[in-house]
Amino acid sequence: MDSLRAVKYQHAKSIRLWKTVCEDEGVRSICAFIKDAPNLQVLELLDNDITRLGCEFLSKVLTPSAKLNIVMLKLDHNSFGSAGMTHLAEGLCQNKIVTNISLTYCDIDSEGAKALF
Repeated sequence: MDSLRAVKYQHAKSIRLWKTVCEDEGVRSICAFIKDAPNLQVLELLDNDITRLGCEFLSKVLTPSAKLNIVMLKLDHNSFGSAGMTHLAEGLCQNKIVTNISLTYCDIDSEGAKALF
């Protein structure tokens, strides 16, 4: 991600990282890249040990002020729980671009569901 950001790569339409164990610091790097990736539409970070901190990073780039075009967000199999969902909800609450979200097996309970709604 740092290399793509350094060369100002503008052609990425999707980032799909499955079981890379990028964790929260990897999410931070991804978020730094996607701030300048206007063509990105799909972000899949499945089974990467993302916690509530990683969700906080994602939340900041999902706000409408970030002016991204991400339509699909998949975060399945990351155990960030309701605390992470609360952070994500902060970024998504005014986002009208993201239309498909998948959060399967993320340990979200009723508190996290309330934040999402």
